[in-house]
Amino acid sequence: MNAWATVSNVAWLAASLPEWYRFKAATQSVEATQLRRLREILSNYSDSALANAWKLDGVSGWEEFTRKVPVTSYDDYVPWIDRIRHGESDVLTQGVVQCLEPTSGSGGPKKLVPYNRALRSEFRRAVAAWIVPLFKDRPDLVNGRSYWSITPQFPDTQEAESSVPVGFAADTDYLGGVISLLAGRVMAVQPEVAEIKDMPTFWHATLLSLLKCADLRLVSVWHPSFIPLLLANMHGHWGRLLRDLHDGCVIGPDGIRIQAATARARQLEALGPSRPDRIWPHLHLISCWGGSAAEPYLEMIRSEFPNAFIQPKGLVATEAAITIPVGVLQPLTVRSHFYEFRDDNGGIHPAWKLLTGEESTVLVPTGGGFLR
Repeated sequence: MNAWATVSNVAWLAASLPEWYRFKAATQSVEATQLRRLREILSNYSDSALANAWKLDGVSGWEEFTRKVPVTSYDDYVPWIDRIRHGESDVLTQGVVQCLEPTSGSGGPKKLVPYNRALRSEFRRAVAAWIVPLFKDRPDLVNGRSYWSITPQFPDTQEAESSVPVGFAADTDYLGGVISLLAGRVMAVQPEVAEIKDMPTFWHATLLSLLKCADLRLVSVWHPSFIPLLLANMHGHWGRLLRDLHDGCVIGPDGIRIQAATARARQLEALGPSRPDRIWPHLHLISCWGGSAAEPYLEMIRSEFPNAFIQPKGLVATEAAITIPVGVLQPLTVRSHFYEFRDDNGGIHPAWKLLTGEESTVLVPTGGGFLR
């Protein structure tokens, strides 16, 4: 047991409990909750350049919203995001855009998603609704540290020219506030690792931090292929990893210091790299994408960590959190954003009019600057 991690995790759980209870109550009054969220989201757009251009002043109800606001794609927002990049304020929403977060998808050019206080709050609500039942159902998770995958950012020209920061330093930073602080205290890998641009160095720093972490309890990654890649790098550089862990080292251009862990290095030398489940014997939960396309990678993870529970993530994107895993269910995060659903015939329905078994495309107005 890691006492410091336990205290921080319990504090994180306690801080998340009020939102969890609000979320549970909201699932029993979806229409009222969603209409309130729409009004709150639209209030964040008032007096912005987008609101003035689209004449959104006074829009509050869903029917009026559907008449005034067109269905959009990312390309519709590129000119507005360019204005944000060049330092203009009150463009898409009121207030400060804290950063532009790059999407990590591989299809097409990289997109920049504006993050402000409102969008961070919306994600924080979704994470609270996920983390509380997770800790309650698997209480031993609170007794150790976690790894939320830190993805290195490779700036391109448009990012280098931005007056607004591009990308969060850590995958917990989008939460903001005290929750981000508490989550950061239980992370096994320091956020500076994300700033390493050289991939071999990134893997080396990540693995050294993880190998030091004998109390690792939870791993959260996006695509499950990340874990086989991580383990392949561990196998291929086992000797060097043990030497650097034994002696300590400084990694990367910014001099990230990895403190020596001599006893742990000797323990790992005796274990060898072939049984990751013995290297991290307390790893109880791995959160990652599920679905049929991910199944080959999930099988590889199951073979390496036979005692860990693999929890498929809900429907979550850089732009918005749609659903979260709660037990065997994946409920809509009704307190985070406002949701609409377009059926195969082009009809658009609010969340409270969905029918069981329907397949739809989701449209998500958020407080961050993307409407419909």
